[in-house]
Amino acid sequence: LLRSEKPLRIYGPPGFIGNVKGKLAGYTWNLIKSYPLTIEVYELGKNRVKKAIFASCEGFKVRYEDCGDKILNIDDGFTVEYCFFDHNTTSVGYRIKEPELIKINRDKLDNLGIKAGKWLSILKNSLFNGNRDGDIYIEDLDRALPIKYLEEQIVEYHKSQDITFITDIAPTYDNFKKAIDFAKDSHILLIESMFMKKDFLHAIEKSHLLIPMAKEIFRLSGSRYVKFFHYAPKYDKIKEDFFRELREEIQDNII
Repeated sequence: LLRSEKPLRIYGPPGFIGNVKGKLAGYTWNLIKSYPLTIEVYELGKNRVKKAIFASCEGFKVRYEDCGDKILNIDDGFTVEYCFFDHNTTSVGYRIKEPELIKINRDKLDNLGIKAGKWLSILKNSLFNGNRDGDIYIEDLDRALPIKYLEEQIVEYHKSQDITFITDIAPTYDNFKKAIDFAKDSHILLIESMFMKKDFLHAIEKSHLLIPMAKEIFRLSGSRYVKFFHYAPKYDKIKEDFFRELREEIQDNII
């Protein structure tokens, strides 16, 4: 990544900036300053997010910024939210939130007798930013129409497709409740399912989820699809039994 002009963004729990700083300090960066790479490290806190910047042009010396509250804005209107879980240390669940999709119904646009143009982008941007006041000039008509009128006539809203990622969490009631709430109505839930039901004592010892708990989190969260991962290697010799328990009753929702 040394020649990458795009920043590398890394996210982690409290103390994470110090961890990355220590890792970088383990190397001698005497020939690094001609490269464009920048590493952005986001340390997630209970109420706020800290940011540290390590730029190769500065020999990876650290600079600090304050990102503000818990919602992180990334590109194209997407945001990242997070939740802390117990894993005999602090682990982090992530949710990538897609903005509400604004689409133009072309059939309804044709029925109005208006041709598409740059004004459609202006309309969608206005609605995306919550601005429904005022008018938009339409070249084809050579006049302006109210935003509210155009919204009622040709705009359709589609539910966003959020992705939630949860792994490395102990099989506790508190984690169970938080995971359900955090993943609520996700389009896709990515969640660990490390141990079979019969190995519940081992799951408690290792602080990982049982298959039934992961499946119940998916079901109660109302997520549409689920992807299970992070399986214990002890099941390599009985994979058929493991996957039978994993897929039972929810086969159609697994991706």
